[in-house]
Amino acid sequence: MGYTIKELPKSERPRERLVEKGLDSLSESELLALIIRTGLHGKNAKEVGNNLLKDMSLKKLSKASIQELKQYEGIGSIKAAQIAAAFELGRRKGLEKPEKILSSEDAKKLFEGRLIDLQQEELHAAYISPNNKVLSVDKIFKGSMKNVPVEKREVIKKGLECNASAVVLAHNHPLGNSDPTQKDIETTKVLQRALNEFKISLLDHIVVGESGAVSMKEKEIV
Repeated sequence: MGYTIKELPKSERPRERLVEKGLDSLSESELLALIIRTGLHGKNAKEVGNNLLKDMSLKKLSKASIQELKQYEGIGSIKAAQIAAAFELGRRKGLEKPEKILSSEDAKKLFEGRLIDLQQEELHAAYISPNNKVLSVDKIFKGSMKNVPVEKREVIKKGLECNASAVVLAHNHPLGNSDPTQKDIETTKVLQRALNEFKISLLDHIVVGESGAVSMKEKEIV
């Protein structure tokens, strides 16, 4: 028979450790335990969370449906909803628009959260003012990057609408690494030339893949 959280020594209770030592001191199963709150007969909340993580990575857990979560012992509709809500809050935090983009690191942070979990390839753009303020962040294209003329028109149109002086592009490789392909490079140069004609600078093009985000500016492609 497993212990309840209350039966554990205070030094091992997730809530008490969070208060005393901060979030960084907690394991992933302990963080889940704080969301789940209660266990079941024979297992405390930490053990229930640990059971989930044996089957699912955090990435898979973040995408799990309510019905998928309910397949696990100790996870009913309420606990499944709590887990899903926690991940959704984190996802939305990652979509917040920064006030300014001052570096490639800023650009990578902006787009990695938006693109890392997408199942289809998408092209996004952040439009920048002369003082580096982010005016707008938009999804430009979904599906593939083969139709360059369509992407070109859409990228330029939105830039003119918000009176942008610069743009940062980003797209994802759903099933691949983060390195730009030759096609990515060719498409980027076509877009860069088109934007220059309208006095809009291409500051960077971020590629997001399984290994994170890569900046074409840092690779001296743009």
